[in-house]
Amino acid sequence: MLGVSPDATPEELRSAYLEAVARWPPDTAPEEFQRVRAAYELLKDPQQRFLRALARDEGHQPMVSLLEGHGTKPRFVGPRPWLAVLKRRGGGG
Repeated sequence: MLGVSPDATPEELRSAYLEAVARWPPDTAPEEFQRVRAAYELLKDPQQRFLRALARDEGHQPMVSLLEGHGTKPRFVGPRPWLAVLKRRGGGG
């Protein structure tokens, strides 16, 4: 919806948000504006961005899917998915 890369800076994210709001203002495109607003709120939260990065990490299941079919009891998956994301982003050993 905002067309930003996964590594977009807060400034790039805000700029993309403002461009999208100009394209879909709330008074003329309320549904699109709500989607833009929801995307911006989600992506400006560093924790949510990290969780989305884990979910799209190639070769790994989204973390939420690991709980499907196993009731509400958490399942230990080990550090591999988190380390893969950190390594791809230039950190984490």
